[in-house]
Amino acid sequence: MRLNRLFCGILTVFCVFFPACERSDLLSGAGESVVAGTDSTLTDMHGGFAMLNLGPDAVAEAFSLPRAADPAFSTQSLEYLLIGINRDGDTLAAHMQYRVTPFGADPIYTEADNHSTTAYLYFRAADSKGASDVPITVFPSDTLIGLTPVNRGDKVITADELGSAVTTDNRIDAFDWKDSENRLDSIRLPSAIAEQIFNTRTSGDTTAAFAFAFSIVDYKGEFRKIQNPYVVLHVTKKNSPVVRDSILGYTRFTAFESNAGVKSRHPYSSQHALRTAVFKIDISKIISDLEIRYGGAKSELVNAVLAISPNRNSAAEADSGGPALASDSAIGYYRILILDTLLQNEHPADTAAYQNSLRWRFLSASSTEPREPFNTHGIKPLLRSVTGSQDGSGKGPYIFVYLRAAADGMILWDKNDKEKLPRVETVFTPLRSQ
Repeated sequence: MRLNRLFCGILTVFCVFFPACERSDLLSGAGESVVAGTDSTLTDMHGGFAMLNLGPDAVAEAFSLPRAADPAFSTQSLEYLLIGINRDGDTLAAHMQYRVTPFGADPIYTEADNHSTTAYLYFRAADSKGASDVPITVFPSDTLIGLTPVNRGDKVITADELGSAVTTDNRIDAFDWKDSENRLDSIRLPSAIAEQIFNTRTSGDTTAAFAFAFSIVDYKGEFRKIQNPYVVLHVTKKNSPVVRDSILGYTRFTAFESNAGVKSRHPYSSQHALRTAVFKIDISKIISDLEIRYGGAKSELVNAVLAISPNRNSAAEADSGGPALASDSAIGYYRILILDTLLQNEHPADTAAYQNSLRWRFLSASSTEPREPFNTHGIKPLLRSVTGSQDGSGKGPYIFVYLRAAADGMILWDKNDKEKLPRVETVFTPLRSQ
């Protein structure tokens, strides 16, 4: 089932401004004369503080980054594979590639050995599920550079005009873990690959290398997690036991999104597609109200938090093409970034740009479990920087809230429901000087 998440956010900002120095007139007398001559804003805690509420219009924009499905952005390199249909209905395709180089000074077999060779690709489940009801088919693939998306065209299976016979089928084999208690299964690789691995290992040419790759594409079974698959070359030597040569590979997966129409109309977050919901919040009213109330007097920010309140609903596609609300008891973990900058470099071209990208920034963002009635995130340094930089330099009075699902699912915000948009509250008091 689809696990769509709808969160509502409340931005709560506490701005408290304390006197910078002592008032000498408060220390020179005693008794009623002192009380009578005291400024009420310094003795009445209620009168000395004011609260300003910003309505949903404070959200200037609500969108996603990237704004549309992009397999290049939703490709991740991890130490495991994800395949199948996730709870959002997205299709996860996996890719694994291997690079073989010659043995060093201590080979476990040599070219002179009288041998026969076979190679197997081993898959071990990394989840708690049992056998796969749908066989998991492995296809040959080209090796890929960088985070190039998995090629769904690796699968070449066509039928004749009547659909009664397959005329082209490039699959290598399939596995399902049904015959293994520990959910370890293997497929035998073509003999040409086994021979090439043996020849490369024993060549003695330090410049030699052999690269090969496989993919799992369009697997329609339930979502599965697989440990990094490894290749084992079995070499049978004359008058010796079988030697096993294990080779680890480099793995990636790509999330191909479903229901892109619904997701494109609302701020959307996904753990697998790496899509991120973004809220641009205009805090200019805080600044203007401070100017009006205190005539531009300087202030000191004491505390500021962002509060996220979960709404236990899921979003489902309605006949009208918009999200309809349905009951759902589970809310997934989420990750959050709160910045004063809009990140746009979704495909950074160099190291400096990458370190200012969403992908890099979220590497250090810890996940948060939603709690009732809300989660709070401290933003005091950020808000102090934004309110203090309004000096005519042209930098807008905005903060940007980035939200990404960290559980097996998504967060789908309904930006048309004004009551569910982030809200801002400020509490402040004037800063007094001698």
